[in-house]
Amino acid sequence: MLDFVIEQIAFDRIIAAVAVVVSLAFIRSYAGGVKNDHRRDLHQRTVILAGLPSSVLTCTLPTLAETGATIIILHPRPLELVAIINAIRLRFTDAEIFAEKCDLNDVESVKEFSDNWNKSERTPTGPSNTIESGQIRRIDGVIFSTDYEDGVVITPNQEKRDAAAHLLLLSLIPAIAHSPNSRDIRVIRLVQPFYTAGTLKVVNSKMTNINLAGIQALRGIALSRYLQSEIDSAKSQNVVPEVDKTRIEKSNVSCLTVCPGFVREATVWPLFSQYGIIGKLLYFLLLPSASEGSEVITYALMKEKPGKGMLYRDNKLVGLPKELQIELSNIDNLKSTASSTKAGEMGLCSSKQDKNGKQRSLEIDKQLEDDAKKMRRDCKILLLGSGESGKSTIVKQMKIIHQNGYSKEELIGFRLIVFKNVVDSAQSVVLALRKLSMEPISNTNQHYADYILGFRLDLEPGMTLNKELVNAIDSLWNDPIIPKLLDRSSEWYLMDSAPYFFQNVHRIGNQDYIPNENDVLRARIKTTGITETRFTMGQLSIHMFDVGGQRSERKKWIHCFEAVTSIIFCVAISEYDQTLLEESGQNRMQESLVLFESVINSRWFLRTSIILFMNKVDVFRVKITKVPLEKYFPEYSGGAELNKAAKYILWRFTQTNRARLSIYPHLTQATDTSNIRLVFAAVKETILQNALRDSGIL
Repeated sequence: MLDFVIEQIAFDRIIAAVAVVVSLAFIRSYAGGVKNDHRRDLHQRTVILAGLPSSVLTCTLPTLAETGATIIILHPRPLELVAIINAIRLRFTDAEIFAEKCDLNDVESVKEFSDNWNKSERTPTGPSNTIESGQIRRIDGVIFSTDYEDGVVITPNQEKRDAAAHLLLLSLIPAIAHSPNSRDIRVIRLVQPFYTAGTLKVVNSKMTNINLAGIQALRGIALSRYLQSEIDSAKSQNVVPEVDKTRIEKSNVSCLTVCPGFVREATVWPLFSQYGIIGKLLYFLLLPSASEGSEVITYALMKEKPGKGMLYRDNKLVGLPKELQIELSNIDNLKSTASSTKAGEMGLCSSKQDKNGKQRSLEIDKQLEDDAKKMRRDCKILLLGSGESGKSTIVKQMKIIHQNGYSKEELIGFRLIVFKNVVDSAQSVVLALRKLSMEPISNTNQHYADYILGFRLDLEPGMTLNKELVNAIDSLWNDPIIPKLLDRSSEWYLMDSAPYFFQNVHRIGNQDYIPNENDVLRARIKTTGITETRFTMGQLSIHMFDVGGQRSERKKWIHCFEAVTSIIFCVAISEYDQTLLEESGQNRMQESLVLFESVINSRWFLRTSIILFMNKVDVFRVKITKVPLEKYFPEYSGGAELNKAAKYILWRFTQTNRARLSIYPHLTQATDTSNIRLVFAAVKETILQNALRDSGIL
């Protein structure tokens, strides 16, 4: 019997121990927060982080960078963040992360930053490098950790910091409100969990760190809810809701308070230490790592439909526990602080007594609505493709066809580009002759070859090509060795427009030379960054974006990927026997196939049609008779017939279309204005159909 009792006690202890372990594991898991299995595409979305350095927020940076968001870190001394920013950029090569000066301890610094942000228009450079000029810099997310920093003891200046942080948010309402309703905006404030401690009775009128931390967290919760009401009021055309109105119409902006965990030893540790070893054990169990805390933040940022909204009743903010409700009058002083900001001037945060506030709000809403209607008529087209595929030539054709061509001043601006193309091409010919151990037949041309190779072009305004250089180029190009050199064109590089320039070199060398439109179409200059061209085509307003096609430029495309009506993908079908300038061992056609596959199957283009321009058909028609296509694509068996070869190349591109998008192919010669005019007459119908579908009409 005694043995049985002993065994039972031992068994009970095991059960108790298991229960304790399971309980501790559960507590630890709970403290770790919600694991973030949500992922949102944040490319071309701007997220502002305020309050660094904080280990939790710092650990959140890699996750944000991975989503493709443009990250703006606010800091009183941005240079201190160089190491963090460089580390993120090294890990994520396409990361757009920047630091801007803004001291949340200084109201004037906050005003300066917000004024600069609201006044500055989006430009084709920097973090907003694809934004249409004239638009406010948009904000898609703000994360504040101003009252959640590691090891910081509460200071008397905290209330001032809260006021400055709230002032910043109110000042940025125009940028937040500028985002279309289809975008889900998050404003997240990180707070400590002990907000209830703010309501505890103070013993002997002595405020402890725990009380101060609770009051601070409580203030953060109240301010977030108050900000939600301000934004919802602006969206619903009610600057201040009626007292008896139960719920304000919710906007697309969610103001959230998030508790990543316990990090401030100065405020949390004393509370647990009061309970001896058990309290200390609970502290370590409940203290999540910075990476675990960041999961909670990203969950709030990524969650599809977060809780939001604000209830008004009896002039109180509710939705909090009863004992935590706060009179609106207690935080009206923060509202009045912001009344002098740009947002206040626009009527987005004016008081009840402001008689003109509602009218200004209505005007803003009407402007936003007009902008939305205008954008529904606009079509955004991306010109994508590898380097030298003809994208920039298409843009030039749009200017000729739809923008009344080039003025005399604009044509003169291409003189130096044409001169450089001529000299560079001539020197490429000489270098190719020597590389392939060939020499000009004529002794005179041998001398000219040396002269051309040693010529140094001085690109000064008003310069012209000297007569000796013009004669040297013309004579060398007509040397009997040149046809043999061109038969081996796949072994060296010569720009496609070189024969045209060589044939017109005497005209180009005239003292009064002004390029014509044909010269401009054939002039070649590497595209860097993003170039926007706007024109009207029938009832459509077209925004066409041309981006660099070289590998070093492709990472910039990602900023153009939002709200695309159509993509025009250019491929030079004549380059099946050529290699990349960046990598001599990589075939250009194979590179275009890989690039096209990555574009057409991208998650950003699930509803986008692809217009495929199979360009340089004029060069392809001649080359295919001399350089067999099957030499580079052994499975092809159609011979030198243009249509069969073009159909085969089209088949290779359509085989990459796993997303089953609509592809509209066209054979094009980008330098032929009449050809492009006819092609775009057909393309117009495709673009119009896509625009109607995107607007919900089809």
